[in-house]
Amino acid sequence: MFPFLPIRRRWAARITEFEWNRYFADVQDEGPFKSWHHRHEFASAVRDGAGGTLVHDVIEYEVGFGFPGSIANALFIRQQMQTTFAERQGRLPNLLR
Repeated sequence: MFPFLPIRRRWAARITEFEWNRYFADVQDEGPFKSWHHRHEFASAVRDGAGGTLVHDVIEYEVGFGFPGSIANALFIRQQMQTTFAERQGRLPNLLR
């Protein structure tokens, strides 16, 4: 959560929802957030005449730590999350060939 600090924390997630070819969701059992729910949604799509799959992430999280956590989220955590998932979206076409 804080890449500029040399502090690391174990992150364990558990898949709690699954529907074949539609979505799966995971929740954080242990990790840096007070709460974390991540739903990976899939949909068939055609682009430029080629069939494929669209992947959409729906993320709900709470940083915790009260007001200081809210400030940290507003200042850099939310942006870091957006950047991380945008980078992953950019890599998916090559990963899923």
